[in-house]
Amino acid sequence: MKSPTYKISGTPIPQPRPRILRNGIHYDPAHKHKELIRLQLLTQRDTFNQHMLTCPISLHATFFMPIPNSLSKKKQSLLIGQPCIKRNGDIDNLIKLVLDCCKNILFLDDAQVFSLCCMKLYAPTDFVRTEFYFIYGAENEEKVNP
Repeated sequence: MKSPTYKISGTPIPQPRPRILRNGIHYDPAHKHKELIRLQLLTQRDTFNQHMLTCPISLHATFFMPIPNSLSKKKQSLLIGQPCIKRNGDIDNLIKLVLDCCKNILFLDDAQVFSLCCMKLYAPTDFVRTEFYFIYGAENEEKVNP
């Protein structure tokens, strides 16, 4: 069973390493970006009238990356829809940020994800599209308040 497709606006960024300050305090450099993504996901979840998923999930994520401006218009048009392999971080760090943002909004824990399919493609507008497929017992699932 498929849930609605969620779209995260903005340029996809990879999850950076946490920083530790001299006084021993841990700091997440992507904290502000994560809050913006969480707000987008929460708004879309309420629009779709969805509840938090508690069953196993298969996640399909597509990262639409910006095309380099240094290329000619002809080369830029040829890159649309092509795999993006040389820019903007590793795909595992990109999906890590998305999973962290979805936790406690779209599903309880990222441990529920049993299958993951990710792609990085060039596109004229940059955003992230995520699709959740919940497989087991989804039609009888109870609502969980966030």
